[in-house]
Amino acid sequence: MKIESRLMFKVMFSAAALMHICFMVMFFSAGVLPLAVFNICSVLLYAGGAALAFTLKTLDNHVLALTLLVYAEVTAHAIIATLLIGFDSCFLLYAISILPMCAFTLYPIKREHYTRCMIIMPIFSTLIILATLVIDNRVNRISGYELTTQETNIMRAINFIFNLILVFGFSFLYVNQMNHLLKKLSDSNEQLNYIALHDALTGLFNRRSLWEFLSVLNASGAGYCVVMGDIDNFKRTNDTFGHDCGDQVLKQIADVIRNNIGSADMA
Repeated sequence: MKIESRLMFKVMFSAAALMHICFMVMFFSAGVLPLAVFNICSVLLYAGGAALAFTLKTLDNHVLALTLLVYAEVTAHAIIATLLIGFDSCFLLYAISILPMCAFTLYPIKREHYTRCMIIMPIFSTLIILATLVIDNRVNRISGYELTTQETNIMRAINFIFNLILVFGFSFLYVNQMNHLLKKLSDSNEQLNYIALHDALTGLFNRRSLWEFLSVLNASGAGYCVVMGDIDNFKRTNDTFGHDCGDQVLKQIADVIRNNIGSADMA
C-alpha cells in the first residue's frame, strides 16, 4: 500500500507528542526540570506539526524541512538527556533509531535529497554519539541530577521499548514503501511493453510483435500459416459515417477475430 505523506506525518507527530508527554511525566517525577521543560516544548512542537498535517491537503513540499526538524529535535533531546542524567538512561540510542524514520519519510517523496541526507545524517549521528560519550562523565558529575537505580532502570526499559518500535516499525514501513514503488515500476513496465507490442486502437498485436513472433516460429522449425484479410469498401464507411464510426467498426472486427482464434494463435 502507498502511505500518503499527510497521513504519515499525522500519525508520526501524534505518536511523538504522546511519547514526549510520557517523557515529561518521567522527568517531572525524577525532578529533572530542564528536561521536563524541554519535553513541554517538544510536545508543543509535535502537536503543532500534527495540526499542520491535519490542516494541509498535502505535505510533499514540506517533507524535507519536517524530517530535518524531527531529526534535530530527537538528536538534541538525546544529547541533553545523556549529559544531564547519564549514558545509562539509553537516551543516546535515539540518535541511531531516528535514521530509519528519516529514510522512510524522504525516499518515496524527496529522492533528490535522500542520498545526501542518508550520508550526512549517519555521520553526524556517529560524531554526536562519540562526542557525547567523551564528555558524559564530566558533565554528569557537575549536573547535579543523580537518578536512583529504580528511576534509571525504568527510563532504560522505556527507551529500549521505544527504540525497538522506531527501528523495526519504520524499517517495516520503509520496506513496504519500497515494495509499493517496485510494484508501481513493474506495472508501468508492463503497460509500456503492452503499448509497444499492440495497436492502440484495436488492441491487436502490431507489426513489431509480428516480426518477433515469426522469428520465434522460424527458429523452432515448427510449421505455421499466415492468414491475411481486408475490409471491403472501408473507405466508404469512413467517408459516409465519419472516422469515429470507422474506428468503432475496426474495434468490433478486431473483437470478432480475437474471439475466434486459438490460444496459440496471434492476431
